[in-house]
Amino acid sequence: MKEICFDEEIYINLINVIKECSLVVSYDNTEIFNRFAIYMDGSLITVSDETPLWYKKIEAVLESEQEIANGAEAARAEKVFEELEKKHFG
Repeated sequence: MKEICFDEEIYINLINVIKECSLVVSYDNTEIFNRFAIYMDGSLITVSDETPLWYKKIEAVLESEQEIANGAEAARAEKVFEELEKKHFG
């Protein structure tokens, strides 16, 4: 699977879109055109078993925000991204 690298601002913008829009349908065309996630009112409704690697960063931030809302201590975004890159790229 190819890795697509985006500027961090793109991740932030997509996260804000997911939170603000009533319906977000996420597609990827890294290898083939594929719908992989649907959000309604900021909540994940369904996600494919196969998601693009760039989406894992979005997913990690959203999960982290949910954990913080549930009382967990906040982690720095750079640390989360670094851990994801180690996990997926060695």
